[in-house]
Amino acid sequence: MIKSEISEGVLTLTLDRPERLNALDSAGKAALGRAWHDALRNPEVRAVVLQGAGERAFCAGSDLKEISATGQVASTDVLASCLPGVAEDFTKPVVAALHGHVIGLGISIAMYCDFRIAAPTARFRFPEVEHDMLSGFSAI
Repeated sequence: MIKSEISEGVLTLTLDRPERLNALDSAGKAALGRAWHDALRNPEVRAVVLQGAGERAFCAGSDLKEISATGQVASTDVLASCLPGVAEDFTKPVVAALHGHVIGLGISIAMYCDFRIAAPTARFRFPEVEHDMLSGFSAI
């Protein structure tokens, strides 16, 4: 779900569910939270690059199929943990490498990164707006 690789002090985290446009289910959100936590404490890591696997998306947000099937949305703590610097102070620079679909929670994650580099293919969308809602973490 979340792949990680360290090279020359740079940790590359890859959201790896291209078949679901890298949408994060509850396990993926928790895994991303653990990855931020571990990166902060790893002295080998000097910076982080966050990217999405595949050609179609950086991150399509929360996995709506999981939410529909379970009727549950991740807790506020789990959601906060998957955003760099929200659950705990993240003191290493984070670059979001954006391409394809960047939707909902995907935008929120990118907003909390220190730098955002968007490919010409990047398309941003908050579907919540179509339902007269606002993403809570995007409003902080």
